[in-house]
Amino acid sequence: MEAVIKIGKCVFCSSKSLHSLLKIDKVPGSSQVLYKKQSDAVNCITRSLHIFMCKKCAAIFNGSYCFKQKTVDQYKDPDYYSSMSFSSQSRKYQKELASKVNNLLNLQNKTICEIGCGDGFFLNEISKYSRDSIGFEPSSTFDLAKKYQNIKIYNNYFNPHQPKMLRGKKINLFILRHVLEHLSNPFQYLKLLKECYRVPEAEQGLLLEVPNAIYLMKNNFYFDFYYDHVYYFTPVFLVKFLKRLGWKKITLIESGQKEFLRVFCSNKDAVKTEKLNKKVMLSYSCCATSFSKNYNIWKKQIIKQLEDLKKSRKKIGVWGAGSRGVTLINSIGRDNKFFSYAIDSDTNKQQRFIPVLGIPIVSVKILEKEPVDYLLITAQTYFYEIAKSLEKYTRRGLKLIKVYPKIEIFTNYA
Repeated sequence: MEAVIKIGKCVFCSSKSLHSLLKIDKVPGSSQVLYKKQSDAVNCITRSLHIFMCKKCAAIFNGSYCFKQKTVDQYKDPDYYSSMSFSSQSRKYQKELASKVNNLLNLQNKTICEIGCGDGFFLNEISKYSRDSIGFEPSSTFDLAKKYQNIKIYNNYFNPHQPKMLRGKKINLFILRHVLEHLSNPFQYLKLLKECYRVPEAEQGLLLEVPNAIYLMKNNFYFDFYYDHVYYFTPVFLVKFLKRLGWKKITLIESGQKEFLRVFCSNKDAVKTEKLNKKVMLSYSCCATSFSKNYNIWKKQIIKQLEDLKKSRKKIGVWGAGSRGVTLINSIGRDNKFFSYAIDSDTNKQQRFIPVLGIPIVSVKILEKEPVDYLLITAQTYFYEIAKSLEKYTRRGLKLIKVYPKIEIFTNYA
């Protein structure tokens, strides 16, 4: 089950037959470290990014990380920050997901543990159904999570080698949302985690939320691929390995953003697992080939669009300083010749700087004092929510750039 780290071979099955999906020479070592000093942002650690897909087993991974193993402990960096709850759309989704998980396991009188609980919003929501809820968050985002009174948060990694970290609690449900893709050996981690429940198998549950690689490729979500993520997952690949770990029932939860897979595992009933047959693999290969080709075309188009606007003396800003936004603007504006500033509604990100480019992150109030002609929206999932919030400015002439799956310019959006 352990990853096989060999140059030019699949990290899971050792096949030499790999698709090259995406290659970017210089990206931030972490897309979620936003710096307080511009000089630190400009001089931050950078890495190369090279995403591969195995033609044999459909594993998708960052070869630059797996083959070279260059990494830093980003979560202990005081400038690391990750929160997904400042959007009303995101909060609504997390509440719905908590309700659906409760319907699957019935959390009454049960204990929950979320590993990598971030700002604590989801854990707090799902705690309303349970008896006891604890979380582990190693980054400074812990400061947001600890404000919730109904949950107990530890500012540390959870090590499955050390179940004593659970303080003797019997866990019914482990939750890993946006965590598994960051681990250097995710399936070994899950294997060890199975020894930490201390309750009968019939009472055990596991909730995973990870990037859906097939959806990302089909919809040309080029900038959901960044160095922080070691692995990406296709539905059949993920289900296959969860079954191999011993989970008897695996449910794909249809809810919220389609670029993520939500998987709930239990041991109540056995189900058949979809196999990686030739037809499935052919469709995956077609996706991979198309994705790689489309990326190069898209990148040329967006750079030309921005260059034409700059030649016309137009001012351009960015909305969104999340991981996707950081990676996107680093890929198309390496020397910061395009963007005046980056706007983000999360007050914890404001007065910081984008890694490598050093672009300042500010509040939306900047549009009153230093207006731009165009605002490039990096958050595809929340585009229409963001556009709605900017109606006052679009009525005045601000134009919004939607960058994917294709490039579009919106004027006077309502």
